[in-house]
Amino acid sequence: MSQVLEDMGQVEVGACNALITGLARHGLVDKALRVFKELQGQQMELNVVSWTSVVACCSQHGKDIEALELFREMQSAGVKPNAVTIPCLLPACGNIAALMHGKAAHCFSLRRGISGDVYVGSALIDMYANCGKIQLARCCFDRMPVRNLVCWNAMLGGYAMHGKANEAIEFFLLMQRSGQKPDSVSLTSLLSACSQSGLTEEGHRYFDRMTTDHGIKPRVEHYACVVSLLGRAGKLEEAYSMIEKMPFEPDACV
Repeated sequence: MSQVLEDMGQVEVGACNALITGLARHGLVDKALRVFKELQGQQMELNVVSWTSVVACCSQHGKDIEALELFREMQSAGVKPNAVTIPCLLPACGNIAALMHGKAAHCFSLRRGISGDVYVGSALIDMYANCGKIQLARCCFDRMPVRNLVCWNAMLGGYAMHGKANEAIEFFLLMQRSGQKPDSVSLTSLLSACSQSGLTEEGHRYFDRMTTDHGIKPRVEHYACVVSLLGRAGKLEEAYSMIEKMPFEPDACV
């Protein structure tokens, strides 16, 4: 890899950013990190895109500690994170429940005036939910000036993650009243919440109305939620019948 960089000569930073991103997309995380370190060693003036690319590379491939360390190095180098960097960093905080680091990133986004960005807001909601702070997640959602489907699904997924079925149902109804059309991810979270809390009738009703009310054709993950729902309720024959009626082969989840 060093030879490749030497052969490239005085290449623009944009080409180096593309190289790092390309390596990351192919799962070559260690090589992407090595390239980044070698570029640092060559005293190349790396920009916010360079740092964001390598933070995202680590965060997306399970190197959460490395992502947090790179974020600190980024600020020490005098490069200011932006509205793309923060959503790339926050999943790493959520993955390892690094609440302190997540809160620090939240404070940074507030100081920079980017906390209202839909992608920053969605990442904050997801991070707080993963860290077990569902009320803080809801506060972030409520304070967002603009919300898209990703924001709604992040909050709905947070309720499902913590088995808060009643809150998930209320939130789903609020989602519809607000004019936001749910998608298959929304219904998966809702059914999962019902399954975990034993709301058999409610879950079955939402599943039955997926196509008629929302125009969403049930997928294998929706069937898996209903099978789990029936199984938890002790309705094993109905669960088995559901599996037999599936229009596709059941996977390991089912």
